[in-house]
Amino acid sequence: MLQRRKSILHYLVLVAGGLLVAACARPQPIDTSALTTFTHHIGVFSLQVPQAWKQVQSEAPTEALALFSEPGGQAELSAYVGLLDRRLSETEGQQIVADLIKALLKSPSDLRLTDQQRQPDGTYVATLNFTRAGEKRSGTARFRAEPLALSGVILSGPEASWADFLAAMQPALDSFKVSLEYVQGTYFTPLNEELYALVIPVDWESRPGPDLKRVYSRNGQLQIAIAQIAEEKALTTNELAERGVKLGLRVLGRGTHTDTEQLPDGRMKVFIERGTDSAIGYIDQKDGFVIGLFFEVATDRLADYQPIIDFIYSTYITGR
Repeated sequence: MLQRRKSILHYLVLVAGGLLVAACARPQPIDTSALTTFTHHIGVFSLQVPQAWKQVQSEAPTEALALFSEPGGQAELSAYVGLLDRRLSETEGQQIVADLIKALLKSPSDLRLTDQQRQPDGTYVATLNFTRAGEKRSGTARFRAEPLALSGVILSGPEASWADFLAAMQPALDSFKVSLEYVQGTYFTPLNEELYALVIPVDWESRPGPDLKRVYSRNGQLQIAIAQIAEEKALTTNELAERGVKLGLRVLGRGTHTDTEQLPDGRMKVFIERGTDSAIGYIDQKDGFVIGLFFEVATDRLADYQPIIDFIYSTYITGR
């Protein structure tokens, strides 16, 4: 998901225009009253914001952004959600969050991030300082990585009155909510074939072939292969597993079959090791065909990609 993060966020921030750059020459009290619920127009997140603040929203294929500005330009609030296709390590998460903060703030030249940490509940937090239109700003950022979504908010305002402003805006920050149902329904697209159907992220590459379709994650680390081969004979569970392993090795290349498991839904789950990569295959027999769904990823990242593998598999159906 995050390999092309900079260019996508650059696009989103450009769409927002100059909403967040102008500041009043003479600071005025910041209106934090009359909080009202804002919901992004594609439904992926909501939060409460002061009714008088300016707002703009935009989206890319797997991301959504809303930017809010106090009428005098003295304070700004950003809310963001993006599809997350893997679990993040602490270091990886902190770097990605830092890049998001810089992009969403339009990369102030004097931006400083301090007190970056990952809290026990998985929330990434950071304190920030920068200058906007000649005025010193303080700010806070809170991002959370959860299965299928990376989301967060950034609030900034005048350095001189930051503590009081942050306290007044805390209810708005706490109100930020992500709808994982909308993430699943908006950022994934059906892949329908004659013998099977499943969903994949809308920006993943799909390559068709004879009796075979391959799908690649945006960063190329996860590969999905769906293959089929004619088989009229009703196979036993052992025969189905054996046929599935052969199909997987034909599709993926050389490897070693290491384990087999019969699933409650009647499919066979096979495990294949291929050097530094691991493949998990789900084998089924329907309508005169053996159908195999295979996920391949580096062995040391398999656990990180398991949530999206599980979700995609939960949408998988076979048969005409």
